[in-house]
Amino acid sequence: MAGLNVAYALAREGRQVVILERENLGSGETGRTTAHLVTALDRGYATLCDVLGVERARLAAESHGRAIDFYAATCAREAIACDFRRLDGYLFQGDGEPERFASERAAMAEVGLPGIALVAPPGWEGTDKGPCLRIPNQGQLQPLQYVAGLAAAITRLEGRIYEDTVVTEVHDDHVVTEGGAVVRAPAIVIATNTPINSRFGIPLRQAAYQTYVIAAVDDTPSPVPALYWDVEDPFHYVRSVARAGRPNVLLIGGEDHKTGQDEGVSADGRYARLEAWAHRHFPDLGGIVERWSGEVMESLDGLALIGRLAPKSNVFVVSGDSGNGFTHAGIAAVLLPDLIVGRASDLTELYDPTRLPLKALPELAREGVNTAAQYAAWLAPSDVSGVDSIPHGGGAVLRRGVSRVAVHRDERGELHACSAVCPHLGGIVDWNADERTWDCPCHGSRFDAFGRLLHGPANSDLPRSTL
Repeated sequence: MAGLNVAYALAREGRQVVILERENLGSGETGRTTAHLVTALDRGYATLCDVLGVERARLAAESHGRAIDFYAATCAREAIACDFRRLDGYLFQGDGEPERFASERAAMAEVGLPGIALVAPPGWEGTDKGPCLRIPNQGQLQPLQYVAGLAAAITRLEGRIYEDTVVTEVHDDHVVTEGGAVVRAPAIVIATNTPINSRFGIPLRQAAYQTYVIAAVDDTPSPVPALYWDVEDPFHYVRSVARAGRPNVLLIGGEDHKTGQDEGVSADGRYARLEAWAHRHFPDLGGIVERWSGEVMESLDGLALIGRLAPKSNVFVVSGDSGNGFTHAGIAAVLLPDLIVGRASDLTELYDPTRLPLKALPELAREGVNTAAQYAAWLAPSDVSGVDSIPHGGGAVLRRGVSRVAVHRDERGELHACSAVCPHLGGIVDWNADERTWDCPCHGSRFDAFGRLLHGPANSDLPRSTL
């Protein structure tokens, strides 16, 4: 999404833009987002004030407001029918977190978020979940409708979009595609959720987390569109979706955990926890109509990584969405055009991808220890006793001497084998039974059941193997 936003902003300035998309627009994490447009950050302002200081936290809040303004202006200017709307957000205590709620309330006031107030949330009268902190002037939209509208606008501005185009090499002034085509440009933006051209720098500054979403019918008699977040750990997030002639749907998300590390709880268990939480907080909730997961990249301080990949480089990156991906994609549209054309921006240092705040070093160390521990999978036995133990639709990692083989049995019973070694930095992938993917627990690369790359930082498929 960030790539489209930046391309649109540059095209409006008369710049020639070319978009290379591996599959089709919106096919990645963009299509999985719940699209909260917020000044209320997932990591929280209490943490941000502690790590970066109040003044930088205040600038972060202001920049998120600019991002929402970007979407409002773009949707109005281009007449994009994506149900963009401004609405209130509500931060509430959740189950047993009064101190964290009080701390976040104080931090939001300190950074000067406008219009915040302690109120009873709409529709929750008579429950024990209030009061809440109301944060006005947030936003939401339908992401794929927005993508379609923005792509049409870019095309109208003479931008070129090439789907089903795999980039295999990124250089300072050109990229190379899988078919051998070379695209030269004075500025290159890598907006692939996590960069496909950075083996160490960016992947070591962020961690990949899986987040889960359920969509449930909202049977509230008079639903009030709003955004909701709690301060639990892992936290929960909610937004409403209007459906013409039918009841609204609530999108309820949470239960985050590191990608490839399920912590002993299956995806079914995660969804069950979400549903139980949702029924406790929304008593008029109806049936579940859909469920899915997405991957978010958490930076060390909770702010995205947006800017030059290295000093004087012509390669720019957008990563580290930290659960606020659509909003950070709006910030990219505000910041990167300034950097690319040589204008000064007050956001450059705040979002610098190479930053390493001193107070974030303990977080870096914790993530490093966790990542290092995942390489113990090289010493682990096979997941199952043999290929005969792999069920139809299932997968398992098998030892073959010093090698590790990822084996999937499809619904017809045929076996498909590929290397279990992630081509990024050699982690051993893990089978995700719910989504039928191979997930790397080290830096979050994901592959489909047959080894085809779905998500970086790896930039190639799992090599085919034999049994």
